Amino acid sequence: MEVAVRPIKDAVEITLPVDLLKAVGLPIDGVLEAQIVDGELVLKKVDDLKTYYLDEMLAALPPGYQETEWATGPLVGKENWE
Repeated sequence: MEVAVRPIKDAVEITLPVDLLKAVGLPIDGVLEAQIVDGELVLKKVDDLKTYYLDEMLAALPPGYQETEWATGPLVGKENWE
């Protein structure tokens, strides 16, 4: 099946027929994963978007974890509250 590819600013739009989306069970506002496989563009349905919870992410950190990256660049506005 051929589909249209149209330029939009610095990207492109690929127009897929609604029947094609219904055939794979993808809702109109669904999410596709795009990959290049053997030089071809492959679109795959993303079944479940992972939901992240802060407490679970923090619990997954190793014991004694200490943040080492912290930006302390120069002030650029009115953020000096001292």
